[in-house]
Amino acid sequence: MASPVPTQVGAVPVGAPDTGVAPVAAGNGGEGAALGAGLGGAALVAGAGTFVLRRRAKARG
Repeated sequence: MASPVPTQVGAVPVGAPDTGVAPVAAGNGGEGAALGAGLGGAALVAGAGTFVLRRRAKARG
C-alpha cells in the first residue's frame, strides 16, 4: 500500500511505524530558537560591556 504523502520510500508496509517528521517538529521550535538567540546575544553584549568597563577602570588606575 502506497503512502498518501510522498516519502523517500514508495511503499510503507502495513503496520510499520511512520518514521517521518514528528508533528511537533513540523511547525514548532521557531519561537524557542529566537528566544535563545536573543538571550545569547544579550549575554554576549553584557559580557563585552563588562570587559570594556573593567579595562577602562584598570587603565585609569
